[in-house]
Amino acid sequence: MEPVGLAFGVIGLAGVFKSCVELFGYFSTYRSYGHDYNLLDAKLHVEKAVLLQWADRVRLLHEDYDRRLDNPTIREAISHILSSITHLLSETSSLQQRYGVEQRDEPPSQLLVSQSPAIGASLMEKFRDDYYAMQLRIHHRKATTSTSGKLRWMIVDKDKFSTLIAELSHFTSKLDALLPGDSSERTVSSLASLVRNEMASIYKENAKLLLQQATDDRLSGNDILQEARDQDRALKSLWFRCMDDRKDSISPAHVKTLQWALKPACEREGSEAEWDDLSEWLRSGTGVYWIYGKAGSGKSTLMKYLHDNPDTRAPLNAWAGDLPLTVGSFFFWGLGTQEQKSLEGLSRAILYQLLEAESSYLPSALPRLWQEVRTNVFKEPKPPSIGELRAASEFLTKNFQPKRRFCLFIDGLDEFQGSFHDAIKLIKGLCSNPAIKVIVSSRPIAICYDAFSRVPQLHMESLTRNDIKEYIHDVVGSHDYMQVLAASGEQSPNIITDKLIKKASGVFLWVILACRSILDGFAAYDTVAELCRRVDDLPPELEDLFVHMLNSVDRRYHEQMAKTLKILYTQVASKSSKGLTTIELAFFDRNGMDCASNNPLESFPVHEARKICSAMVVRLRSRCGGLLQAEPRFSWAKPSRSAKPDLGVCWCPSRETCPWVRGVGRNSSSHTHKSGGFPEHSTIEFIHRTVFEFLDNPKVWDLAPLRISDPTFNVACAIVGMDLQLSYLYSQNNARSWGSAEGLLVIDREPVKCVLPVLAELADYLSLRIARKYYAIEEVRQSCFSPFLDPAYNRSSLQLSFLMAVELGLVNTVVSLLPTVPRPRPPSAPPFSPFPLLYHSLNSPILCSLHAARRGIIRPCHELLGYLLSQGFSPNEVFVNERGLSTTPWRELLLRGQRLFESGDRPNVRCSTIHGILKAMEPFIEHGADLDNILPGIPTMEKFLDDVFAPAPPGGQENELQEVKDSLIAAVAERRRAMAAETLASSTASEQNKETVTQLDNSLDSKADKKVDSNSNKADNGSSPMLDIGGKVYLKALQEPLSWILLFAILALSIYMKSGLLSQAGSRDRPGWDGRG
Repeated sequence: MEPVGLAFGVIGLAGVFKSCVELFGYFSTYRSYGHDYNLLDAKLHVEKAVLLQWADRVRLLHEDYDRRLDNPTIREAISHILSSITHLLSETSSLQQRYGVEQRDEPPSQLLVSQSPAIGASLMEKFRDDYYAMQLRIHHRKATTSTSGKLRWMIVDKDKFSTLIAELSHFTSKLDALLPGDSSERTVSSLASLVRNEMASIYKENAKLLLQQATDDRLSGNDILQEARDQDRALKSLWFRCMDDRKDSISPAHVKTLQWALKPACEREGSEAEWDDLSEWLRSGTGVYWIYGKAGSGKSTLMKYLHDNPDTRAPLNAWAGDLPLTVGSFFFWGLGTQEQKSLEGLSRAILYQLLEAESSYLPSALPRLWQEVRTNVFKEPKPPSIGELRAASEFLTKNFQPKRRFCLFIDGLDEFQGSFHDAIKLIKGLCSNPAIKVIVSSRPIAICYDAFSRVPQLHMESLTRNDIKEYIHDVVGSHDYMQVLAASGEQSPNIITDKLIKKASGVFLWVILACRSILDGFAAYDTVAELCRRVDDLPPELEDLFVHMLNSVDRRYHEQMAKTLKILYTQVASKSSKGLTTIELAFFDRNGMDCASNNPLESFPVHEARKICSAMVVRLRSRCGGLLQAEPRFSWAKPSRSAKPDLGVCWCPSRETCPWVRGVGRNSSSHTHKSGGFPEHSTIEFIHRTVFEFLDNPKVWDLAPLRISDPTFNVACAIVGMDLQLSYLYSQNNARSWGSAEGLLVIDREPVKCVLPVLAELADYLSLRIARKYYAIEEVRQSCFSPFLDPAYNRSSLQLSFLMAVELGLVNTVVSLLPTVPRPRPPSAPPFSPFPLLYHSLNSPILCSLHAARRGIIRPCHELLGYLLSQGFSPNEVFVNERGLSTTPWRELLLRGQRLFESGDRPNVRCSTIHGILKAMEPFIEHGADLDNILPGIPTMEKFLDDVFAPAPPGGQENELQEVKDSLIAAVAERRRAMAAETLASSTASEQNKETVTQLDNSLDSKADKKVDSNSNKADNGSSPMLDIGGKVYLKALQEPLSWILLFAILALSIYMKSGLLSQAGSRDRPGWDGRG
């Protein structure tokens, strides 16, 4: 049975490949033109041989094809490359004008045509046989035609045709970079041998020279493939995932708008405004063209329209002339990631697009990056530093001489965060190169106006009046309800559209929101008078309009609206890259947006996702005043350098119906969320950046519609709870698991009463995941966590929540809970955890039983470890770990550090990881960790430090790790001094005690002797009776307190001993005593 990938995906790729490679057979040259033309012809067909060899290497036409071809991203990228080659070899006008070839029906009989097509003939023959066999396997035999007898392209301009060869070489190298082989050197060597033999049979006496010249640059060992891979790795360090996100998220222009933008000045009849002719500037202008307008006027929509419109290419191609054209873009996004609004992001995006097209300039533009790429073959390079980016931008300004032309679209410059002078300098520097020109858009802020007021420009508000009129007539004027109103006999309903047009002031966003209000009136069957009052009530300024929209929401929905807006505002303000998905908000909404209750995690069948999310999108319209919208989650643009699409978020019933897998274009209106297509693949977003700016004012949250009356609502805990619910849905549907606890750290700043329900939900999530994947394993059922797996176990218990807080590193939560829970030390620990708290903090045994669920948290948490140690938890507490070995928290930390340093992957270990482990040792040492006999074969802590630091640290980490080592050595030395001082003090105290007792005994003896003498004299007079006990005579008149204590002790001992002797004597006198005890 044919594999699914071949039947549905690879077969299509094979067809594209066949069409592409057969085009090479249409090219040749007249042998009489001489050596140079034969050389070009040979180079062309060497590229064909490279293509054929690639298809054979990846087994494109066979059942055992390279399974990397099943990846839709890779497959689409390959298809894109092959389509580009096909376009190069089949575009008639380009071939004639740019690449120096002429079309002939048949070569003249009197001239011989070179036989270069025979290069790679054996490979081509094998390909045709394999293709035929594949068609038979899948019963898909089609009639094919031969290239013989077709029109033939003859090379007539060697300089122009060399450009075509260079571009073909670029594309064929990209194929190898996409699917690198395990033995590329052997592959290239075998291909070179094949080409050498075939050229020898074709060119005879000139074969050696042609072979050397045609293959030196292409097939000399592995160099060309390695350089292509190095270029690709260097470009990857410039590329970032969200580079095109803002452009892709902008809705396409309304079908009847913006058509004026590309009209030449001579076709502007009836236009009231004047602007610098954009069409003419695209055709012949240089430098910068500035599009400006206030917020919501449609600047970004126009920029996307111009960038994507095929009509833009015609004047730009005229400007480029015979040179290839590259159109690039960067759309700033003030609510996005740091790269989307910074000079670094702008520089990387521009450099990526320019150097991808002109990759030969990579070593010159970014020399340090290129050196790192060439010297560290197995390590991905880091992104260039700010200094490198500045130097590269300077290089593009002065030394960049590309063999093509570039037009760049830079949108939203006013959303840039940083020094505007730097961004404007970069833009103007690029435009100083005659091969580059830029269209930039922004609000008319002072610094942009000062920089661009003297360049060709276009003012949005003065040009969009007709567009606004078209939009209003299309959305409102053509609505069926307008006919109902006209037939009602009231005043003409056209007054409604006239009022809207007059009040719009050129701000498209205002028009969109106003039209939605009118449509709501249509749904409520308002009269013309009532609809006119709706228009009159709409404030002309956006912020006032937002307040009006909030107040227009039914009071019963105010709480839901306030919570939803607060959640999205908080996520955007925190720069969360995940966004708020429609499906997680839907589940939070189903639970009443309640943060206090321990709501159980829910699951659902995959086929219900669309229904659940569709309902949520409809509810948003009635509960959020039109300020939020659902936007597609996927980027439908052509795949970039991301490893693979994130299919972990697919809720489609099957992969065959998934729009991402099927490659449905994002511009296809029949497959967007706006027509009800795929709401389950959407996120909730503000309709415009101005809504966020409006909510960013703290006073706005005091408005009545935005006041949250629920005292238990906590936005941070709500976000984490939704993330846990979403993660559970992913794991239940075999998508992806919860891979990061980073978001949980945020809740540590919240009140404990809000944190506890989230920790209970986390415990619920973890137990459900364990039960799903591991409970069938005998070792798990018998482990110390087995009671935790029991569905009857109370996972909202305070003690379990406390352990979760310890493992997650929630310091404030642990500090608050520690006095309220029993200290879980063995054997008083919970039944499912016999480990000390320090071990929970270090190794997170509960979370890590789920395959590193803690990923994303910086471990260990030094602050929490320090707190636990200060509370008396011993680093030397002996316990039995998961492996059944007797150990201590201190020894576990040392073993972890030792393994980290001894692992073979140490060069790839992040410095922060090494730094964190070593830094955690310092508080342990300060709080009494054993410094001797710490590990087998390591007698002292000093020896441990010498051993782990003996290998050379990873590149660039020497200084940081040396500081940590010095700090640890100092801590150990200080501890050694403290231990020595304690020992000395103890020894000194012991000697002093002995000396004190001796002195006291001597003093008592001396005093007693004096008293005895004195008492002897008094005894003669019959006063002060003496007491003779045990050979010592003591007087009752002693005054010193210590003397009294000793006296009474001796008396008591003497009495006890005498009474014992007397009793023993009496016993001996009794009959029957035999002397045995």
